[in-house]
Amino acid sequence: MQKRITGNLLKTVTAVLIAGNMVMGSATVQAAGVSDLNKSSTYAREAIQWMANNNIISGDKQGNFNPRQSITRAELITLLVKALDIDTSNLPATATFSDVPASHWAFKYVEAANRAGITSGTGSGKFGISSLTTREQVTTMLLNYLSVSKEAIVAEQGLDDLLKFKDEGKMSDWAKASIKFAVSNNIMSGVSADSFSPSGKATKEQIAVILYKFLNSKDSIEQNAAALKKVVVTYNDDLIKLQTPSKVIENDIMIPAEVFSKTGVKVDFDSQVGIIAIKSLTAQDKNIYMNIDNKSAYVNYAGSGNPISDPAAQDKLVTLNNAPEQISGVVLVPAKAVVDALGFTMEWNAKLNLLKIKDSTIPKNPQLYNAMKSMLDYKGEYSSELIINMKENSSNMNIGMNMSISGAINGNNSTSNSKFTMSFDGEQEDLMDYQTINIGDKIYVKNPETDSWNTYTRSQAEEEGILYTDLEADRNEMLRLLDVYGKMNISNEGKTILNGEEVSKYQVRLNMELLQGLLSADMLEYGLGLEDIYNNGLDTRMFIYVNSLGQLVKQSIVIYGSIDMDEMEGSSAEINMTVNNMYTNIGKEIEIVSPIK
Repeated sequence: MQKRITGNLLKTVTAVLIAGNMVMGSATVQAAGVSDLNKSSTYAREAIQWMANNNIISGDKQGNFNPRQSITRAELITLLVKALDIDTSNLPATATFSDVPASHWAFKYVEAANRAGITSGTGSGKFGISSLTTREQVTTMLLNYLSVSKEAIVAEQGLDDLLKFKDEGKMSDWAKASIKFAVSNNIMSGVSADSFSPSGKATKEQIAVILYKFLNSKDSIEQNAAALKKVVVTYNDDLIKLQTPSKVIENDIMIPAEVFSKTGVKVDFDSQVGIIAIKSLTAQDKNIYMNIDNKSAYVNYAGSGNPISDPAAQDKLVTLNNAPEQISGVVLVPAKAVVDALGFTMEWNAKLNLLKIKDSTIPKNPQLYNAMKSMLDYKGEYSSELIINMKENSSNMNIGMNMSISGAINGNNSTSNSKFTMSFDGEQEDLMDYQTINIGDKIYVKNPETDSWNTYTRSQAEEEGILYTDLEADRNEMLRLLDVYGKMNISNEGKTILNGEEVSKYQVRLNMELLQGLLSADMLEYGLGLEDIYNNGLDTRMFIYVNSLGQLVKQSIVIYGSIDMDEMEGSSAEINMTVNNMYTNIGKEIEIVSPIK
């Protein structure tokens, strides 16, 4: 017995020693096929070791992986295809991209990735084989592999989580959703706690870590991706929230009839006889009449009655691929048939479960456009805050300004309570604090010392430097915005919660040309353009929040500018400005009367 125990013990000890030697050895020797593991960052070594051991990465002719080197598109695609085990067989005989011929070492990987929809070219028939890859581009390739649309992420989760990164404004709009997914699924993290570096060039060791995380959490990541693969519908880039799931029958997408009520058309359903009528409000002959469980339908009927009971409407009779259905009280209709009847167009991506409906007769993001347009005749209460921070770099002086205004608007009349403070290196000074009432052409200003009211004309108020709510100027500003609406770079950032209410959030990027055009003539009287003032760069973004009633409830403008002061050698200044406008009790008739009896 003793001999047996001793023998087993010796075997155990021997096994432990061998295993220990292997573990210790792995800490000192290089990864299989990689001779420069010691040159990698500490956080990346485990990932590189694992990737090398699994024959996903290897060294160059000298055995070097060059972990801190930026990765090219060819190198990245090769790693992705290997790591994700994408099929590289049955490739085209003719190269898809002119810069990746069949003789190129990356040919099969590029062709496989392109076929799988992971990536495409850079334009002009080229792949950009030697171009370096940014961190945000990596996230989009991974999302493409998972077949999840950015619209699905925005619709389901929104993008507010990205605000924790101070460089969120530098993320490309097309990459935000994929960055959101990568961060929330722990595939990628920031380069620091508050910075993502979206345009930073991805290094080989970063890619190794990303793929290592992805592969070791692949099941849970794919489950999270699958949960996002519900049908998403957009109308001129506005997201339409579906209360009921859609249905796909032989690649024909069936969607709730009520979706079309969000596109500005009328949807009627007579449950007694099972007739669904979907009609344009602007064109009498843009319509479709259908029956539940019946493939017969009437399209583009110009009569005033019901085509089903009109013998003259027989030439409008068509046969649908799939009949409308009623499931749990919800009517599902064939999207393509309805879209064609209304004169719209659509793109259905079955792989992404994404349906895009377009109406060429109205602006993009119509919910946003209509909300902005409604502000031309605004009634209700408002509050505005302007915060300006300027840092003069040579002296390191900080200057701050804060102005807040709140009040009410009704027609051409308004009230305002204004406060203006300024600070120099933390020392605050109150400059103004007063009330105004604007009725017609008269402006009443309350004297804070005597509590009495003084009366001014508009020109007198401007000469005295009195701040009041200039409704005409506000309307003209909105008109200028609407005039350039079609040129705006707008992105729908999904739903967010504002004061306990779910609202749609839009981001508008304004370039220098658009900003210059928005400025009123009196602001340009000195002949200086914005590029002359902000001669070292200007970044301007506007955020607009629209509630379920189509009302604009918040508007924010964030401006970052940099100025080189030529007259002071080496002097420069950075300016950060934020304007927040809030709107409440929208549409309410608020009585505004003269304070002087």
